[in-house]
Amino acid sequence: DEVLMNIGDIRLRMHQYDAGVASYEKLIKDFPESLALDIALVKIGAAYDLGLHNNAKAIETYQRLLEKYPNSIYVSEVRQRVRALRGETI
Repeated sequence: DEVLMNIGDIRLRMHQYDAGVASYEKLIKDFPESLALDIALVKIGAAYDLGLHNNAKAIETYQRLLEKYPNSIYVSEVRQRVRALRGETI
């Protein structure tokens, strides 16, 4: 799982967002017990959000994190991002 995470990180840094997302999704699929699944979802969401500018996919990915990992340390950050993508104000 660590190798797939690193590959995804490198691909995002190279602006290969689709390839980065594919690496993180493979990590999620192949290593369902990994401790890094929540951060993989955060990174997928960020790739859709900031790299590919696909707000719908970003929100969908962030929602996956909120549903599957409600105790993740990233929940607050992700909720804030979802609100921003939806154009909501606090």
